[in-house]
Amino acid sequence: MVVAVGEQRNRHRLCVRQVVVACQSCGARLLRSPAYLKRRPRSFCGRRCCSTWIATAKHCGLPLNTKRLSVWTADLAYWVGLLLSDGSISDNGRLSFTSVDRQLASFVQTFICPDGFIRKFRSASGRWTYMWRAQWKPLVSIMARFSIVPRKSLHVRLPLIPHRFMGDFLRGVFEGDGHVERIGRRAIFTTGSEKFALDLKGWFDRHGFKCRHRSEENLHRITLLALSSLRLAKLMYQPGVKGLNRKRIRLRFIDWRKKQCIRCQKPFVAKIARAMVCAYCRPKYGHASRRELQVSGGTSHPRTPTPAAPRPHRRVHPCGSVKEATPPHPHRPTLLHSGLRAVNPIKGLPGAAPGGVGVGGAWP
Repeated sequence: MVVAVGEQRNRHRLCVRQVVVACQSCGARLLRSPAYLKRRPRSFCGRRCCSTWIATAKHCGLPLNTKRLSVWTADLAYWVGLLLSDGSISDNGRLSFTSVDRQLASFVQTFICPDGFIRKFRSASGRWTYMWRAQWKPLVSIMARFSIVPRKSLHVRLPLIPHRFMGDFLRGVFEGDGHVERIGRRAIFTTGSEKFALDLKGWFDRHGFKCRHRSEENLHRITLLALSSLRLAKLMYQPGVKGLNRKRIRLRFIDWRKKQCIRCQKPFVAKIARAMVCAYCRPKYGHASRRELQVSGGTSHPRTPTPAAPRPHRRVHPCGSVKEATPPHPHRPTLLHSGLRAVNPIKGLPGAAPGGVGVGGAWP
C-alpha cells in the first residue's frame, strides 16, 4: 500500500523518485523505487519477514478444517501417526510435515487444508523432499491433545487412541519412522523418545505381540518377531485402507515365511525359502527333497517315491563297495558262464600261471 510519494538523493547525488510502502509482514515503512515495485510487488524488511509471510499467508492463508480433529476416525488416527513421526509444531503455531513420499504429504495436506499446496525441494542428501506447512496459533493447544508438542523428538508419549483405530495409528507411525528388515523380514519402529518406545512396547506386550526394545544413545528401536510382524501387517493393512504401497507390499511379503510342514501338517516359520519341514520333524525325516515336491505338485501330501530297481551287471566287493561291470560279450564265454575258478596270480597261489592264466581257462 502506497503511503506517500517523495524524493531522496542517493550517494551519487542524483534525484531519484521513491515510494514509501509498508512491509507485508510487520508493517514497517520502506522506501522503494517504482522500478523495484514493478519487478517485486510485495516488499519486506528482510529475509525473516519474507519467510514469516510465506509461512503465514502463502502456506496458511487458506482455511483449515479443524472440525475433523474433534472426532476420532480412521483417517484422523492415520494423520496423527504421520505427524507424530515426521511432523513438527513450533511455539507460534506453525505446523509442518516433511517426507520423501509425496503420497504422505498429499494426504496430510488434504485432510486438514484441501486448498493448500505442497512445496518440493532437494534435501541436503540430494533427495527430493515434499513439505507442507500451516500456521495458526490455536493449533498448539489442539495438537497437544495428540501428544504433538514443540520440541517433541525426545519427549513424545503415546497418545490415548481408541482400540479400533490403533491399527491406523500404527500404520502412520510405521510409514513415517518404520521399516522392514531386508533379511529377517521383521517390522521395526524407530524413535528418539524413550518414553514413546516403552509405551509402544507395553501396548504390544498387552496385546500378544512379541517384540524387543533396543536403545543406542538417543535412538530406540522396537523390533517385532516374524509371526508378530505378520499379525501387525494384517492389523495395519486391511483391505481398502490408505497407505504406502511399497511398505504394504514389503510387509505383506512376510507371508512366505509361514508354511505348513509336509510331515506333521503343522504351521511353522521357515528361515529359508526352500524349507518345507519344521524344526521338530527335520531331525527325524530331514529336508524334503526336490523330487518329492515335484511328484506331489507342491502339496502338503507328497507321494512316497518308489525305490529304484537294482541295476544289472554289478560287481560287489567283499568290503561292501559296488563297482560297475561291463556287460558280457554275447559270443565270448566268461568265467561265470564257463564255471571255472579264477585264481589271483599276484599272490602266488598254487596253480597260478605267470601270464595270469587260471586252472583250465583264461581271463576274458
